[in-house]
Amino acid sequence: MFLLARLYLYTNIYFHRTVRRIDLSMHEIFADSIAHILPGNPLDHLDEYLSLTDWSLLETADGWRRSPPGTDERRLGDAWGDITTRQLRWRLAYETTARARGDVDGLEARIVAALPTDRRDTRFVVDVASATVASYNPMAEDGLVAIYDPLLERVEHSRTAELVARLPQYNQLIRVFSNDEGALGALREAARAVLNG
Repeated sequence: MFLLARLYLYTNIYFHRTVRRIDLSMHEIFADSIAHILPGNPLDHLDEYLSLTDWSLLETADGWRRSPPGTDERRLGDAWGDITTRQLRWRLAYETTARARGDVDGLEARIVAALPTDRRDTRFVVDVASATVASYNPMAEDGLVAIYDPLLERVEHSRTAELVARLPQYNQLIRVFSNDEGALGALREAARAVLNG
C-alpha cells in the first residue's frame, strides 16, 4: 500500500500537470529574476543569498509590477503575477503514461516531423516525468525488501516478491505542452501518432 501511495504522490502531486506548467513558466523568468535581485557571483554575496527565500522573491516580484511599463522589472513582475494567479501560458496538448522505460530520445524531433508543415515552427516542450515506485534493496540477492510478518514472527521474502509483482516497476508521464493555443490540436495528433503509432 505504501508503494502505491508513493506512486500516487508522484503522479498526482509532484508531477501534476499544473505543477509542471508552473515549472515551465518559472523556468522562463527565474534566472533573470535572480540576476535582478542579487547580481553577481553568489559566493561574493553569501549574506544576501542567505536572506533570499521564496517569500522575499515573491514580495520583490510583486513590487516590480509597479515599475514603469516596458521595463524589465515590469515584465518580470507581470510574469510572476501570472504564475501566482495561475494565468499560465503553457497548455497541455497531450499526455500519456508509460508503464515501462520508453525511448524518449529525439521525441521532440519526431513530433515536429509528424506536425503539418505550417505548424512545424510551433513552440512546445516535451516533459517526461519518471518515477521508479518499487522498493529496492541492493544488499539482497533478488533486490527485494523483506517484509516482517508479526503474526508468523518471521521475515517473508516470497510475500515481497508477490506484492512488488503487482506494482508497476516504473512509471513515466509523457506530456507535451505549448504556449500556442492555436497549435494544441495539431500537437495532440502529432504526439499521439508518435507515441501510440
